[in-house]
This record gives sequence, structure tokens and C-alpha cells, in this order.
Amino acid sequence: MFRNGLSAGRRSVRVSTCIPIPAASSQIGRAASTPLSFKPEIPFICLSCQVRSYAKPRKTKSPLEESIKRLEKHVQFLETRYRDHVKQEAVKAETPSIEITDEMQDEAYAALMASESQVNTFLPSPSSILPKLPKSITARLGTSLALIKSQETLQWEPVLQELQANGGFKKLKIEDVNKTIILVPITQRANSTDTLLSMIETSEISPNVATYDLLMMANAARGNVEVVQNLFRRLKEAKMVPNVRIYGHILKAYSFTRDVASASAAFQEMHALGIKPNLIVYTSLIKTCINREELDTAWQIFDLIKYRSSETAPDVSTYSLMIHACAMRGEAEKALDLFRHMVDTRGLEPDEQVYDSLIHACAVRKDYFLDAWKYAIEMRDKGMRVARRTLNHLLQACGKNGDLTRARLLMRLMMSSRSPEFQPDERSFQGLLRAYATAKWNPGLRKKAVPQEAFLLPNSKANNKAGSGLGEQEVEGLPFLQGTVLTTRKEILSEARQLLHYIIEYRPWLYSTKILNAYLDVCYVQYGNRELRKVYLVYYSPLDPDKEAEFDDEFDFPPPKTEPDNSPDPTPEVDNSPDPSTDQSPDPASAVKMLKYRPRRNIHTFEIALEYARKSGAIKFARKVWADRMAYCLTQEYWGLFLSVRQRLDFTAEKLMVQTLAKAGNLREALDRLKILQYEYDWTKEDLKPVYDKAREMDDIEAVMEIRSILKLDDRRW
Repeated sequence: MFRNGLSAGRRSVRVSTCIPIPAASSQIGRAASTPLSFKPEIPFICLSCQVRSYAKPRKTKSPLEESIKRLEKHVQFLETRYRDHVKQEAVKAETPSIEITDEMQDEAYAALMASESQVNTFLPSPSSILPKLPKSITARLGTSLALIKSQETLQWEPVLQELQANGGFKKLKIEDVNKTIILVPITQRANSTDTLLSMIETSEISPNVATYDLLMMANAARGNVEVVQNLFRRLKEAKMVPNVRIYGHILKAYSFTRDVASASAAFQEMHALGIKPNLIVYTSLIKTCINREELDTAWQIFDLIKYRSSETAPDVSTYSLMIHACAMRGEAEKALDLFRHMVDTRGLEPDEQVYDSLIHACAVRKDYFLDAWKYAIEMRDKGMRVARRTLNHLLQACGKNGDLTRARLLMRLMMSSRSPEFQPDERSFQGLLRAYATAKWNPGLRKKAVPQEAFLLPNSKANNKAGSGLGEQEVEGLPFLQGTVLTTRKEILSEARQLLHYIIEYRPWLYSTKILNAYLDVCYVQYGNRELRKVYLVYYSPLDPDKEAEFDDEFDFPPPKTEPDNSPDPTPEVDNSPDPSTDQSPDPASAVKMLKYRPRRNIHTFEIALEYARKSGAIKFARKVWADRMAYCLTQEYWGLFLSVRQRLDFTAEKLMVQTLAKAGNLREALDRLKILQYEYDWTKEDLKPVYDKAREMDDIEAVMEIRSILKLDDRRW
């Protein structure tokens, strides 16, 4: 017996439970008192215990070590939060607050809209191209020599005609011809490609690779894809071996047509010829993939060249393309990391294109609204030109964030500019209309509104500085109300309607499907029910050109019932839109009918209209929109969309139509449509929740079971 009262046999059982007990404890006690010559039997040990006995003991961390590790992780987490907090505070300190005041307006807009830096008077004036021309060419120019001397911006078409009349390139060396071609600017060289080729052919001299290089470079820069392909084919027919520059031009041309297959074939052909690709080739491939929206492939190429060699290391143009790819996916964090890597790690200086792409990446995200303005101000402070494209990104940011006040101010400045490069285009008005749709109206905001002078109106002194590109002149008929802040839905709808009339009346070339879709979205979000139906039926081009579409009151509100109806009542439509009789803004419908051209509906038009029909339960209007969409699906424009886009928007349309049918009380029709489409799309509970709720409201047990069957749910899951 041991001190704890257990015998040796019992103790062995506690130590190893896998050893069988052959006898009772009394027998074990007697066996222990036998002479030393007794040899006990070897106990049985299972295989798992044997394996564990040979295995190395697992190292266990002490509680102190685990506590230290958890503490280190928590410290790292706090450091990360602190760095993010410091960055956010720095951004808030450098950019205007969302609440607009006098000082913040001066800081944000005056810095952004200030005049561009003066041209340095100490820079040398452009030198004349006359000394650069070969003597054999100047001898044949004749009277064009005086034309070259007198014109600062030389027009080469009359010079080439004079040269062609005096013998052209006959009996000249191809090197002299190339020296002449290289002096022709890119745009004029692309326009004069046929003339130059004709002069070379009639002179009976053979062009070399450099000749094709110069011509292909000009046409690739201008996007003349067919001309570049024709020159590339002629080079091969002449049994010439293309170099890396030639392949760079052909890949750049393929980027305009989004022809990834041809670009890949040209790249493989380069490898077959033993030509080592340079940065221009890789950048052209990246641009082709981005234009084709194959962003994963573009990132693979970028990661390949980033660490391959110093010769193919990405430059500023490559970084600009990849930041633009981040903007296409709304990856603002990735764009900012890429920008910091370019500036801090690579030591590259960002240019206007990089800032433009970075502002675009921030503009598509609501939580990076202040960052978009921060980099716009930084761009202006560095003396860079803030072009219309960048201003459009800022308008897009205002539309994303619902900051209508900033958007209206920025559009006023653009419209009152004397410079054509700042005048708003289709994207500008589209961004402003988006701001009308997302505007957060608040009747109490007028009490806190800032003075009118703080908004830098076109006639204010802040915009009349010498040389300022924006706000230099007063424009009659600006489509804006007198108030600095719009506080009601009626004011928002009225000004949006006035803006559309201004576009149709004064800028009809901008009247497009995108503009109308943006205005349609304003009516949908701000509850302009009557206006939305009128826009859809009248403002777009009718499907039948011989039949003029009219606004039918049948699609506005259902007529009163004259006979008792036992069918389930659809959800009543509530008209929350302002009374059109009190709106003093001009009606664009009369101006629309005077136009010879009206934009056609596209696939996004039907999506907005069906969203409204689902929201209001307008089943008759929904059937009208659905019939128009079915006719649109037979057009070439529909089949020209990407397959992924078609599938996504088709599913959205089917879902909206099913939900509209259910909301209007046509539950059986909605279920019949669901049965047809249950295997074509992946339906979720969120998609069919309105249908399910309607079935339970109508106590239709059969419909409830059918919906559960489509979703493959049992009775316990919903």
C-alpha cells in the first residue's frame, strides 16, 4: 500500500488505462509478496500510446508568454489606430469641412480656382525648324520657305503640296525623308500619312523601319487603328524585321479597340523573334486590359514589371493607369497606397494625369470625399493645370456625397468661365444632376445658411481676379435659383427641371441618354412621380418613329372604380411629388418636341423606371416599361454589352418585375415567373422577401411553400 491508500495495482490502472487488469486487487497484492524469481507478464499497450511515447513532447506556452503575446498584438492594434487617426486629422486640417463657411470657401475654392502660373518670360522662344530641314529638302521648297519663316505654328499641308509640285522626294535619301517627317507634329503627321506615303512611292525610294516607326507612332497616338494595322502589314510584306518600337505602336493601337487577343498574339510574336519588351510595350498591354476591364490581368502585368528589372520598372504613366484601375473598382485605399509607393519608395514626381486618376479614385467613394478635395488643392498648389476632367471628378464626388451646395457653386464657376476648356460638358451636367438626386434636404438648414457672398458667385470679386480661368463673366440665364442652399424637395426638383430646360435650349448637343437618365434618377429619388413618367414617355425617342409618344394620364394614377371588384386591392399609390401647377420653372417638354434628335432609352433607363414602379406599385407603368425593355433586348446595342453586364442587369430587371407584381397583388403571376427563372438565376431570401411577405399577408399557404421550395428552405429556416 502507498501513502495515499492505493495499492500498486490500482495505481497502475490510474497511470495507464490501456493496460488490462488480469486479476482482482487481492491477487495483485499476493503477487507483489512472491519471491524475486517471479516474472510478471508484459502488459498490453495500444499502438496509439506507443506512437505518443516516441513523439517529442509538445511545447506548451506558459500563461505569462501568452499574455505577453496578446499584449503585443494589442499594442500593434493601438499603434495602427493612432496612425490612422493622425492621417484623418491631417486630412481634416488641410481640407474644408463639409459645413460650408466663409473661411473654408476661400481656402478650398479660391486655392483651386486661382489663375494659372504665368509663363516664364525667361524661357527661350521656340527655335525655327528651318535649320533642321535637310538641304536637299529646302532646295525644293521654293516659296514655302517664307511660309516656314513667317508662321510660328506651321501648317504642313501647303508645305507638302509645294514640295510635291517641285519633285517631291525623288532622288533623295530615305534618311533625309525621315528627318523631314520627324519635324511634322504628331497630329499633322497622322493627317498627312497618305500624302507622305504617296510621295515616297512616286519617288521610287524604299521606306525603312524608321519611316514606318514615325508614321505608326503618330497614328497610334491619334487612335487611327486601321492605319497602324495597314502600316504594320506593309512593313511585313516588305520583308522588314520590326523592332520593339514598332510592336509598341501596334499594341497601343490595340488598346483603343480593346482587342486583347490581337495584343497577346503580337506579344507572343515578339518573343518568337527574340525581341525583348520594353516599358512602352508593357504599358500598352496594361492599357489594353484596363480598357477591356480585365483588371486582374493588368495587375499581373504590373506586378511582373515592378520587380523584373530597372529597364521595365513602372514610370509615372504606368502608375497613373493602375490608379485609374483602382478607381474603376472603387479601391481608394489601394490607389492611395500605390501613390505613396510611387512618391516615397520610387521617388517619382506625380504629374497631372496621376493626380487626376487619384482624385477620381477618391471621388467614387463617399468616405474619401475630403481626400478628393485635398489632392485637388495639392495639385493646384504645385502649379499644375486643374482641367475640366478633374473638375468633373470633383462634381462626381459631390454627387456621391450628396453635397449639392458645392456642386452648384462649382458648376456656376465653370459655366461663367471665359475659357472653353473649363466649360461644362456632358459628364459635368451628369455629376450635377447626380448631386440633385442624392441631396439631403433639410428645412432647418436655411437658418444656418452662410451669406451669399461666401459662395464666390460669378459677380463676386474673388472670381474676377486677372487671369482666373473660372467665374470671369456673368452668364445670362443660368439655371439656378436665387437661394444659396436648397432646403426642400420642391426647390431641388424645380432647379433640376430648370437645368434640363437650359441644356435643351442652350446646349442641345449635350442632350443625351446619360443626361436624361440622370434627370430620371432625380425624379425617382426626390419623389417626382408625375415628372418621371412624363420624362420616360415623352423626352426619349419613341420606339416607333411614326408615332409620337404622349403623356397618358392612365399611367399616372389608377382611375376610380365604378363597379365592385372582388380582386385583391393593390397597394395604393401615394403621390408625394410637389404640385406641378405651383412650379414656375419652364417646361422642357415643349422644347423637346422641337428637337430633331432625341436620345434613345438604354438598359439603365429601364432599370430606373422599374425601380420606381416597384417602389410605387405602378403595375401598368411597369408592364409598359417591360414591353419596351423586351424590344430593346432585340437591338444590337443590347448584345454589344459585356456578357457579365447583361446578366447582372437582366437579373435586376427580373427581380424588380417579380417584386412589382407581388406588391400590386398579382402574386400568382409573380410565382409563375419565378418558376420559369428559378434555375436561371441564384435567388436569395432578400430577393424574394417582398414576395414572401405578400404571400403571408394574403394567407396564401401554397405560395409560401412554393417560395420555400424555390429557395430550398425547410420549415425552420427563413
